[in-house]
Amino acid sequence: MDATEFPEGAGPELAGLTFIQVFEQKPKVVEFLRKLWIERCCTGIFLDFFKFVKGMLNCPFVMTEHEERCKEYVKTIENDKVPTYMKDYL
Repeated sequence: MDATEFPEGAGPELAGLTFIQVFEQKPKVVEFLRKLWIERCCTGIFLDFFKFVKGMLNCPFVMTEHEERCKEYVKTIENDKVPTYMKDYL
Protein backbone atom coordinates (compact mmCIF):
# COMPACT_ATOMS: atom_id res chain seq x y z
CA MET A 1 0.00 0.00 0.00
CA ASP A 2 2.94 2.38 0.52
CA ALA A 3 3.37 2.61 -3.27
CA THR A 4 -0.18 3.86 -3.76
CA GLU A 5 -0.01 7.21 -5.54
CA PHE A 6 -2.26 10.20 -5.08
CA PRO A 7 -3.94 11.29 -8.32
CA GLU A 8 -3.32 14.70 -9.90
CA GLY A 9 -6.67 15.92 -8.57
CA ALA A 10 -5.54 15.43 -4.95
CA GLY A 11 -4.09 18.95 -4.78
CA PRO A 12 -0.59 20.34 -5.12
CA GLU A 13 0.69 18.99 -1.80
CA LEU A 14 -0.26 15.36 -2.48
CA ALA A 15 -0.67 14.92 -6.25
CA GLY A 16 1.71 12.41 -7.79
CA LEU A 17 3.27 11.36 -4.49
CA THR A 18 3.08 7.88 -3.02
CA PHE A 19 1.76 7.25 0.47
CA ILE A 20 5.28 6.58 1.74
CA GLN A 21 6.64 9.76 0.15
CA VAL A 22 3.96 11.84 1.86
CA PHE A 23 4.55 10.00 5.13
CA GLU A 24 8.30 10.62 5.06
CA GLN A 25 8.40 14.08 3.43
CA LYS A 26 5.26 15.88 4.64
CA PRO A 27 5.14 15.80 8.46
CA LYS A 28 2.61 18.63 8.47
CA VAL A 29 0.16 16.53 6.42
CA VAL A 30 0.73 13.42 8.54
CA GLU A 31 0.28 15.33 11.79
CA PHE A 32 -2.89 17.00 10.45
CA LEU A 33 -4.27 13.56 9.67
CA ARG A 34 -3.15 12.09 13.00
CA LYS A 35 -4.72 14.81 15.11
CA LEU A 36 -7.75 15.95 13.11
CA TRP A 37 -9.00 13.34 10.65
CA ILE A 38 -11.86 11.03 11.65
CA GLU A 39 -11.87 7.61 10.01
CA ARG A 40 -15.63 7.45 9.48
CA CYS A 41 -15.46 10.74 7.55
CA CYS A 42 -12.83 9.45 5.10
CA THR A 43 -13.56 7.73 1.80
CA GLY A 44 -11.67 6.40 -1.19
CA ILE A 45 -7.96 7.07 -1.39
CA PHE A 46 -8.13 9.28 1.70
CA LEU A 47 -9.49 6.40 3.79
CA ASP A 48 -6.70 4.21 2.43
CA PHE A 49 -4.15 6.89 3.35
CA PHE A 50 -5.70 7.30 6.81
CA LYS A 51 -5.35 3.57 7.47
CA PHE A 52 -1.81 3.57 6.09
CA VAL A 53 -0.69 6.45 8.34
CA LYS A 54 -2.39 5.09 11.46
CA GLY A 55 -0.86 1.67 10.81
CA MET A 56 2.62 3.14 10.36
CA LEU A 57 2.34 5.24 13.51
CA ASN A 58 1.39 2.18 15.57
CA CYS A 59 5.07 1.23 15.50
CA PRO A 60 6.83 3.14 18.33
CA PHE A 61 10.05 3.50 16.32
CA VAL A 62 8.21 4.93 13.32
CA MET A 63 6.23 7.27 15.60
CA THR A 64 9.48 8.58 17.08
CA GLU A 65 10.86 9.21 13.58
CA HIS A 66 7.66 11.09 12.67
CA GLU A 67 7.88 13.23 15.81
CA GLU A 68 11.48 14.10 14.94
CA ARG A 69 10.41 15.18 11.44
CA CYS A 70 7.72 17.36 13.04
CA LYS A 71 10.26 18.99 15.35
CA GLU A 72 12.51 19.75 12.39
CA TYR A 73 9.58 21.06 10.33
CA VAL A 74 8.44 23.61 12.92
CA LYS A 75 11.98 25.00 13.07
CA THR A 76 11.60 26.03 9.42
CA ILE A 77 8.63 28.35 9.97
CA GLU A 78 7.91 31.30 12.23
CA ASN A 79 6.29 30.39 15.55
CA ASP A 80 3.13 32.38 14.78
CA LYS A 81 2.74 30.40 11.52
CA VAL A 82 2.93 26.96 13.17
CA PRO A 83 -0.45 25.24 12.87
CA THR A 84 -2.23 24.66 16.18
CA TYR A 85 -2.03 20.90 15.76
CA MET A 86 1.80 21.17 15.63
CA LYS A 87 2.39 23.55 18.54
CA ASP A 88 3.51 20.62 20.74
CA TYR A 89 6.68 20.44 18.68
CA LEU A 90 7.87 23.99 19.41
